[in-house]
Amino acid sequence: MSRHHLVAGGSGFIGSHLCDRLLAQGARVVAIDETTGSVTLDYQPIPHLFLEGGTRTFAVEDRGTLTGLAPGQAVRFDLERSGRRYVVTHVENAN
Repeated sequence: MSRHHLVAGGSGFIGSHLCDRLLAQGARVVAIDETTGSVTLDYQPIPHLFLEGGTRTFAVEDRGTLTGLAPGQAVRFDLERSGRRYVVTHVENAN
């Protein structure tokens, strides 16, 4: 049985450590932190941005795009490079 966890405040001190522990146990984690405007996504490789697949926390350009996201939900997202970091410019349900 696959378990999915939504960690609110996933980029904070406690939330980020909780995410690390859940990932170590093999769980898929999607963390949403509306306070900091960030989302943690499990994604496939993105060759044109030179990103290997994995799980990573991204800043979100518009915090409103986080509304309605659910744990384990499949999403499509647009990503732009901004200096040394990546920013999610759009995210939507893939279904």
